[in-house]
Amino acid sequence: MAKWEVIGASERGASHRRNGMPNQDAWTCDKGAGGVPIIVAVADGHGSARAFRSDKGAWLAVRVALDVAYPLLEGKRKADDVRMALVDRFPRELVKNWLEAVEGEARSVPFTSDEAAKVAAAGSATSSGATKAYPVSAYGTTLLVALITDQFMAFVQNGDGDILVVDTDGTVHRPMAEDVRLIGNETTSLSSPEAWRDFRTSFLRLRGDPPALVMLSTDGYANSFVSAAAFEKVATDIADIVRDEGVNAIQNNLQKWLANATEAGSGDDITVALICRTDLPPRHRPAPISDATEAPDLEGLS
Repeated sequence: MAKWEVIGASERGASHRRNGMPNQDAWTCDKGAGGVPIIVAVADGHGSARAFRSDKGAWLAVRVALDVAYPLLEGKRKADDVRMALVDRFPRELVKNWLEAVEGEARSVPFTSDEAAKVAAAGSATSSGATKAYPVSAYGTTLLVALITDQFMAFVQNGDGDILVVDTDGTVHRPMAEDVRLIGNETTSLSSPEAWRDFRTSFLRLRGDPPALVMLSTDGYANSFVSAAAFEKVATDIADIVRDEGVNAIQNNLQKWLANATEAGSGDDITVALICRTDLPPRHRPAPISDATEAPDLEGLS
């Protein structure tokens, strides 16, 4: 059975630092006692004037994602059962639980007069059936989720962001079908009406040698590179470093790499979560990576 390690980092955007805005990304993970199942969730709060509590919405989203995903993996459920549950149950339950969490947070921390004015100006929709109306859009966020067992990998996504899978031969592929609605800064959201309809899912059975790496990242990372190819090369570089130097070589440098990327690239918050194979033999390489490494490859930064 493949051995996995999960590492990640979240960097406040360079433009957010200059403007005094918080990091509106969030991520979390959990791993079973035997190494699997692994569940990783990454969220990107919208950060717009309308979504003025999206940093909190993102944190609620990643926490709810783990709470909802684990029951789908309990027991010795067949892979096909899990796949159907991810399509039919997971989006509905996640959105329902996230809305309840947002409503509870809004009751616990009522909107200030300034925030209430933003709500009125935006004309935000309110939740149906809530005991006290609240603007869901204030907490708007995207969400990426990866679930890994010894039998399959599954991915769930609402909104923008990237999921890359790197095979052991270095081939990169995107398991998630493209959403043609995600153009420019436009994105679907957990705060959208009937948000469960906007979820995309992908299910990969693990036959033969499992992939070397899975990378989940908010759109601030891909937007820091001049091309999709330059961005995807980062994933292969990271997979190679893990094989040659181990996960500590990534963990010790990842925050610095993300800081460089947001400063030289998008200026947006950047969050990256990596699910790494740790049982692969090293490649043949003449020299080791040093701690002074700027990034796997900064040539592609915009």
